[in-house]
Parts: sequence; structure tokens; C-alpha cells
Amino acid sequence: MPFLLLLFILSFTSGATEVKYNYLPARNNLSVLKPRELELVAKEIYGIKAVRCQENFCQIELFPLLVDYSLEGFSIFSLPKLEKYLGLQTFYRYSEPRLSSVAENITFFLKNRGYLDASVKSILFVSKEGFAKLNLYGKEGNLYFWGGFDFEGNKCFSQKEFYRAYQKPFGTPFSYIDLYNALDIAHKLCRKKSSYKSFVYYREPPRVEKKNLIHFARKNLRETPFLFINFLSNYLDILIENPIAGVKFLFSTRKAVYPKLVIQIEEKTLKLEIEGANKIPKKVLVEKIKEFTRSLPFFSTLNLQNFLLNLYHSKGFFDVKIEILRKDHLLKIRISEGKRYKLEVRVNPNLKNLKLPKEKFYSKEVEKKLVKLVENYLRKEKYLYEGIKIYREINKERGRVVLTLFVINPRKVAISQNFHIAVKNRNLKKFIEEKLEEIDSYKVVAEENYRKEVQDSLKNLLVEFGCESPGVSLKREETEKGIKLIWKIYCPSVKKFGKTVFWIEGRIKQRELEYMIKNFEGKRFNRKYLTLLEKRLRETDLFESISVKTVNGEKIYPLIEGVEKKPLSLEGLALFSSDEGLVLDTSFRMIDPFGRGSVFSFRYKLSQRRNLYELSYLDNYLFSASFFGGLSLFKRYEEHRDYKITYKGFSVTAGYHLNLYTDLALTMVSNHYKLDGERGRVYKFVSSAEVYYPFSFPQRGLFSAYLNLSVATHKGNYAKAVGGLNLALFRPNFYGSLKFSAGVVTSKAPVFEKFYLGGIKNLKGYSYEGVAPYGGGDIFWYLGTEAGFPAIKPFYLFAGFDLGNSVKRGENPFREFKKDIFAGVGGITTAGPIRFVVAFPLEGKITFGNIKYLFLIGFNF
Repeated sequence: MPFLLLLFILSFTSGATEVKYNYLPARNNLSVLKPRELELVAKEIYGIKAVRCQENFCQIELFPLLVDYSLEGFSIFSLPKLEKYLGLQTFYRYSEPRLSSVAENITFFLKNRGYLDASVKSILFVSKEGFAKLNLYGKEGNLYFWGGFDFEGNKCFSQKEFYRAYQKPFGTPFSYIDLYNALDIAHKLCRKKSSYKSFVYYREPPRVEKKNLIHFARKNLRETPFLFINFLSNYLDILIENPIAGVKFLFSTRKAVYPKLVIQIEEKTLKLEIEGANKIPKKVLVEKIKEFTRSLPFFSTLNLQNFLLNLYHSKGFFDVKIEILRKDHLLKIRISEGKRYKLEVRVNPNLKNLKLPKEKFYSKEVEKKLVKLVENYLRKEKYLYEGIKIYREINKERGRVVLTLFVINPRKVAISQNFHIAVKNRNLKKFIEEKLEEIDSYKVVAEENYRKEVQDSLKNLLVEFGCESPGVSLKREETEKGIKLIWKIYCPSVKKFGKTVFWIEGRIKQRELEYMIKNFEGKRFNRKYLTLLEKRLRETDLFESISVKTVNGEKIYPLIEGVEKKPLSLEGLALFSSDEGLVLDTSFRMIDPFGRGSVFSFRYKLSQRRNLYELSYLDNYLFSASFFGGLSLFKRYEEHRDYKITYKGFSVTAGYHLNLYTDLALTMVSNHYKLDGERGRVYKFVSSAEVYYPFSFPQRGLFSAYLNLSVATHKGNYAKAVGGLNLALFRPNFYGSLKFSAGVVTSKAPVFEKFYLGGIKNLKGYSYEGVAPYGGGDIFWYLGTEAGFPAIKPFYLFAGFDLGNSVKRGENPFREFKKDIFAGVGGITTAGPIRFVVAFPLEGKITFGNIKYLFLIGFNF
């Protein structure tokens, strides 16, 4: 009996791994993995520096967790740029070397923006638990401007020539990066003027003088008008970035830096005298000679003579004679060009319908062009060949070059492909079939790189899907009819999920994370599960960043990494529309104050005709993995064409996560209202269902649907039903969506429960009351579509149309329905989302007064 008890205890604990850390870790469940699995997964976690495992024990070394950092002594204008430049975020892990080098990075940043006296000191404290605090103390000092360069040595260019190439206006903030760029430009200018090597370097210290804005404006204007315009543009940038420094520069003298550039040339410049060059311009010859001599370790007239002979031969002058005489630094080159040889082209064997352009004279460029044209013809006509050999016959008596292009073993064959796809999953099989249809069979046979690329992409696709021992093979068979390509793509079985692993930095408790993060262990790998899990986690609104990725081993381990949001946040949007005018919608949130995954928020929405106050609580995983709930207190005022209403009340929601795809909920709403002076009360119960389903592999689309059924009391009972479908498709350079919704409400429903359908959310080309009859509609339907394409990052262009109608009971909703078209631009910026929409109703003549528009900017602090 004791032996059996001991065996039971050992079997119960054998799956766990003892894990020790050098610092306090994030919330995680790494200990559920076996040591070998843990080593595999831990290497993919961003905050882990190293992991070492032995038997049932693992030692993990972590980077410090940055819990706080401060920047002191810097101007308010520099702080946002410094924070963006550093890219540090609290509750992320960084290595000690990176945190220790922050002061040096800031100093470098400031000195390259004109603050040459900048000094920065950093104090890094890392506690025993691994919490890092970084304090940065800085002093920017004066802003130095660039006033020009002092040149020393054998100058091989004029100042005007240099500044025209440099294109940096005088009086802009000094930068060492620009100084290094100036060294490169000076070196290139010297190389253009000299046949020998030159050296350009910067000598400390620079000359410093005090100058004012007028001095630099005049200096730029004297050089070129372009520099003057660029100077004004740069000054406006200074005013925007740092108004104090910009105003000081306007009304006082500021320090200007004049760096010294020293130029040294190894020997005097070669002087060239060229006689007899007619067919190749002398200017081109001089540049070619300079390039050639600079590439040599030492100069030789014999090498130069051979170079010029080859140059003329490449242009078709095979009778050229070149004589070079050198006296000190004078090179005298006499050239007798002779006649240019004509060209005769032959292709062996003769290719039917091959038409080559008639070239009168021979040259290397023409030769390459003709070979390229023959190759393109062979590919276009699906010829297989082993290569092209070139034979040149130079006939000096006739002054002609006979160029023969030998196509080795050309043959035109039929290429057929057979595909054997041993894949059980229908979506994957269909996707592979689509990929195979795109394959160019000719390129597979003719180009080895393309063939390998196709095989690798197919195998990577199988690996990404989770196939165990996937394979892609290609067999080539020669038949009487041509070439037969036999593809075999097989996925014997799909790997199973391993344990789902998470690593979350934040206040949230371990138990809550176990509620949220579903374990797929034992199931066959399916990427849809991961897509749905990521959606669930983002819906909690708890995480500043969250990623769901996989680690491939004997099993596929889902790995969730994330950082919880800060406890307090302010987010919202500001918009201006033709329907509502200026609207401000803000939400102050308290996120996870007790570590239970709950969110408290206060929302305030203000517009010209509507406002809203709402205090709410939401917990997406209420003490379990299946239930969710929420509570809301609200007060609203709305002013419409048909009525004015003020109402206040509360709502309570209890819901159930049926599975990853479906949510069910029941909501009770109590509403006290004042409608055009008349007071009343409504009690409403709403049952709702939502379905979210990604389809195809990889994720290429989404399907979602919802259904809300309501019953309420208001001077008699009434009921309301609303449902909708949404289909979205995603491609690399395109997205499209199709929406449909419909609803019906009984006749006893109050006016504020009726359907109006207009506005930017539905029929965008109409105002809120512009679709439904007076008093609102009892029935509505809506169909909308939208398509978008990427533009300049991060923006995209989109366009679409809407159809729909809202009518009284007994009327035909499909007769004389409303329709509109719209277009706009949108994107996600660092500050938040941005969107601009313009819509036109397709009713009568389109006029400026009929245009509806919306401009929206989101923000988050």
C-alpha cells in the first residue's frame, strides 16, 4: 500500500518542472512544460536572456523589467522627440547594456541637432527582484548653427561648386552627421578633378562666431535662391519644434560653427591633351581615364593604352591606333580612330518568327541587347535550351563584324503538370491548388532558382499549417509528347497542440489568465483557434500589446506574450460631420485595479444635439472561463427631427462564452425618460448572440453575425428584433467587406425604439432622419459594401456603396429604397485612428448641398 501511494504521488508530480529565476518573472505557466519543451519555448520569449535545464530543473535568466524612467533638465519641446528616439516603454524588459547606454544615445541625438554643449547623466538602479528604474539628467545648452566651412589645403573645387552639391542652407542646426556627409562630398569632388588619390578630413576645433538671422538669410541668397527657400523652411521647422530657440534666433545673435575641412592630394593633377578623338567625345574620354587611373595601385601608360584600345574595340573601332606620350604631369594622347565596323547578325539555328532590330554598327552594348532579345524570345515561345554562345568574326577587309548567336540544343516541347496532393484538410488543399495554378511550368523546367523557390514555399506552407513530416517532391519525365512534371505534396498528419504557454507582464492574477487563455493541448493544430484566442484577448481591453505565436517542436506550442495596460488611461475621438457637427467622445478608464481582469470606465460624449454620460463596469471572464458580465449607469440627451428626449437608467448584462466562436448574453435595461415633456419608464430584456468565424487558410476572411431579441414594457408590451451579417476578405493589397442587417419592431414601441437608418454608420449619404418616414420606421433593411487599397503608409484609400430602407408596417421596404456611394481615406497613426469620408446620395441631381462628410481623429493617453 505505501508503495502504491508513493507511485501515485510521483506520477502526479512528474509532469511539473521546477523553475528558478534570477529576477521576479512575469505571470507565466512555464512550469507545466517538461524541461526539453521549456527550453524550446523559453528561447522565443522576448524577456528571457538565457535558459539552462537539467532533468526536472530549469534556471532562467531574465532581463530587468523597466518599471519607471524619467527625463529631467530637458526642454518640453525636446521631451517628445527624445522619448520617441529612445523607444523605451515601461513594463517591458531590456538588457542592462541598452539601459546603460541611454545617456550616450541622447547625447549623440542632441549633438546632431545643434546642441553641441549637451551633457547627459544617467542613474540606473536594478533591484533584487529585477525592477529597473532609470533616471536621466540632462542639459541641452545653447543651440549652435552651421555657418559654413573653412577649407585648408589644395582645394580642388570652388566654394560655390561645393555648396551647390552639399545643399544644406547656412544657419541651420549643426550636425556631425551632416559634417561626415560633407567630407564624402568634398572627396567625390576632388576625385572628379584629379587622376590621383585625395584625402579630406576634419580638423578640431571649429571656428565659432556669433551671427544673426539676417546674416544667414543674405548668405543663402548670395549662393542660390534654392538655399534661401530651404533656409526659410528649416527656420519654420525650428519654430515648430522649439519656439523659444527659434524666437531667440530671430531677435538675437547666436553661435555659428565653421568646421575646418583639410584637403590633401598625393600628387599634382594630371593634365590631359587628347588629339583625334571624334567618335567618342573628349569629355567622356577624360572621365573614363580618370576612373581607370584611380582604380590602379600605380600608374602605367601601357595599362592606359590597353584600356583605351579595349574601350574603342567595344564601340566597334577595330582599326584604332593610340599613342601616349608622358612628360612630367602632362599626358599627350594621339588617337587615330579609323572607321567603325558594321554589324551582321546571324542566329543559329534559325528561329521562326524571331525579329531582331537592325543595328548598323557593332558595339558591346548592341551585342548584349541582341542576346537579351533572343533569350526573351526563347522564354516567350517556351523553348528549352542549354545556353547561348557568341562567336564574333572580324572582317577587316570589309570593315564588318559577323556576330553569330549559337542557341545550344533549342527544342520546343509541351510541358504538362500532374499534381498529387495527399492533404486531408480541405481548406489547405484548396489553398495549395490555388498556389499550384500560379506556377509557371516553363520556369520550373528552365530555371533552377525558381524551381527551388516554389518547392520551398510549398513546404513552408505545410510547416506553417502544422504538418508532421511534410514533403514536396518534383519528378521530371521525358515523353514523346514533351516533358511531364509530377508534383507530390503530402501531409501525412497534422501535429497536435502542446500546452498553451503565456508570459504576461502586469498586475493581473495568474488565475484570471488561466480563465482567458484556453489550453488546446491534444487537439489537432488549427490556426483558427489562435486567431479566435487573439481576438478574445484583445476584446478584454486589458493589454497594451498582445501577440499569439507558435513554437514548432514535436508538438506546436501556442505562446502568448503581452504587457498589461497602465492602470489609468484616457482615450476617445474627435470628429466633425455634416450630420452632427463637432463631436467629442472621450472615455476615462481604470484598468484591472484589483488584478481580476475588470475594466471601469467613464464615458462622456458631447455634440451639438446629443450628449451622453456613462459609468460602466465590464469583466470578460467573471470568476470563470465561461461567464462574463457588466453593469452600466447612463444619462443621455438627444435632439432629433421628430422628438427630443432625455433619459437615464441602468443596464445589467450576464453572458456566457459558448465556445471560441459564439457568445450568448442577456441584458436588462431600466430606462426613465422625458419625451417632449412627457415622462415614462421602460423595462427591457435583450437576449443576444454573436458569432465570429475566420475562414480559409491562411486567414483570408472573416464571417460574423449577431442577433438581438428584445421584449419591453411601455404602455403595453412591445418587441424588437435586429440581426446582421458581415463578410470580410483580406488580400495583401486589397480588402473588401459586405454587410447586411435587418430589423423589425412592433407598432406599440415608442419613437426612440424605431428605425431611422441614416447617418455615417448606415446610409452615409443621408442624414439621420433622411431615410425613415416621420416617427421612424417599423421595418428596415441595409446592405453595404466597402473595398480598400493601401496608399502612402499608414494610410489606405477606400470606396463603396450603401442600399437600404426604413418603412412603416404594411409598406414594401424594397420599393424605392435609398442608395448612396462614398469614398475616403483612413489609417492608423501613432496618435490613433484617422478617417475622412465623403458620401453622395444617388437621388436626383448631385449637388454640393447633398454631400455628407465626416472627419475623425482618435487619441489615446
